[in-house]
Amino acid sequence: MLNPNIQIKDYKIGSTRAGSRIWLDTILKGRHNWQFGCRYDRTIDNNGTITLTPNANGKYRVSGRSDRPVIDLCGKYVTAAMSDLHDRPANRCTVVVASHAIVISPAPTQD
Repeated sequence: MLNPNIQIKDYKIGSTRAGSRIWLDTILKGRHNWQFGCRYDRTIDNNGTITLTPNANGKYRVSGRSDRPVIDLCGKYVTAAMSDLHDRPANRCTVVVASHAIVISPAPTQD
């Protein structure tokens, strides 16, 4: 049985002049550690996984409004993390949201 406190969703990766963009909003609604103003840290591992971890003294902050929290990940670091071995950027990513972390990884490609 799936844990009701964990939510998994497939997201489209957008693009801007600054690089790729992952915009998280509705998936954060009602999440205690991911409300407007909450702080977090961001790490990126060698497998292209971006992990966001709540931290009261974190470098980053959940933006938006109290009724609509937003995490906007945008830049070359997203493009690099979501690229495959041939440096082709992914079109989609899988987002796993829990109270202790948000884990974002490239979605499997449909070759």
